[in-house]
Order: sequence, then structure tokens, then C-alpha cells
Amino acid sequence: ISASQQTTMQNSLNSFSSAGTIDNKSHIANQKIYIFTGTSDTTVGPNQTTALQTQYLNNGVPSGSISYVQRASTAHVFPTDFDNTGNNSCTSATSPYISNCGYDGAKAALTHFYGVLNARNNAPAASNYIEFDQSAYTASNPGMATNGWLYVPASCASGAQCKLHVALHGCQQSTDKIGDRFVKNTGYSRWADTNNIIVLFPQAKVDNSSRSTAASGSLPNPNACWDWVGWYGSNFARKAGTQ
Repeated sequence: ISASQQTTMQNSLNSFSSAGTIDNKSHIANQKIYIFTGTSDTTVGPNQTTALQTQYLNNGVPSGSISYVQRASTAHVFPTDFDNTGNNSCTSATSPYISNCGYDGAKAALTHFYGVLNARNNAPAASNYIEFDQSAYTASNPGMATNGWLYVPASCASGAQCKLHVALHGCQQSTDKIGDRFVKNTGYSRWADTNNIIVLFPQAKVDNSSRSTAASGSLPNPNACWDWVGWYGSNFARKAGTQ
């Protein structure tokens, strides 16, 4: 990311904020930010995440509110500290992009956001995973799957006041790509179960239709990515965006 590119993005953010097409950018300063990258990540990599950190700092987020982790010998994967069938090596960016890297990414993120956590439950009940019809909330967006997932701890189902954490899967990590692995193998539910946190796992889907994007020409979305290039309209980065 060049300085001129960062300036262009900042100008857009300033413009959107002034126009009210996004929430006021001043609210960013109150957020806690967790950024993770692997030094062996050639898909996104440290240059992009360092630029992201700079953008947050430039918008008033105190450095103490940002946890920026650069993990050695780690590729473009979601890091865990436990094994699951079908997961790839920590140094290999291959499906399902979830790996035992000896680092509990879910714990690190949730701790940064919410503070010290109770010990995790390594065997959350299967009945706590709920598949639901998300089409009622996504209108006719062709990039969204019919169903999404929730993890609801028994305490929350029984009426306890609980937090809601939204976990967006990465490209090639939707249910039509890897089944329920992102939902069940990333570790979010293990920590949510004992800490009164409901986790929402919305689902994008494979979309092979080629569409005119806001910035990258005409492209399909075969990897079930979230809309970060304008596949589904030029308002993708604003409140009016379809997703």
C-alpha cells in the first residue's frame, strides 16, 4: 500500500463520514482493534496489515487499543492451538485455511475485545450450534448463502445476558467451500461457551456470475469472499451497500 493509496482511502473515509453514508469516523477512536498476520503470508501479508494499523492510528485509535500480532512461519490461515481433521499446515495457504499454529487466535482476539476470559470448553455441545435461514435478512443479494450459523451457549439460551460477536469467514471459508469447519474449528465457540458470548457466523457463497466491480473490472466471486471490491454495487463500503 503506497502513501498515495492510503491518502485516497482516507479521503473517501472523510467524505463518507461527512456525508453520513457511514457512521461518523470519530467513533473509530473508541474501538479496540486486533490485527493478525503471518510473516509467511503471501496472500495479504504484513505490508497490508501494517498499512491498516497506520490507518487506524491516523483516525485516532490509541496505540494501546491496537493489538498487532505478526506471527513467524505462518501463512494465510486462521491460527489455532489444536488439531482438527482436514486442517492444513501453518506454513501452507491451502483449504480450509485453518491451522494449528500453536497460537489461539480466537482467544487472543476475544481477550483483546472483552478482557480476561474464563477457561474454554474444548467440547461445546453440538446442540448449541444453530443453522438458520439468513435469507430474510439479506434480501436478494446473490452473494449471500441461504443459511447462516449461530453458536448459542446454554447460559444464553436460558436467559443470561450475553454479548454478540460476529465472526466473518475468509475467502474460501464459506459453508459451500469447507462445510462447518470455520464455524466449529476456529475456537470461537470454545471460548464463547464459557463466557456468555453468542457468536454469529454469517455466510457468503460461491458466485460464478461475472459482474462489473467498483474498482477491478468485471469479475466473478468464486471464492465466496465478502464484498470488498464492489461485486454487488458501488456502495459496497457504505451503509447503502447490499451486504
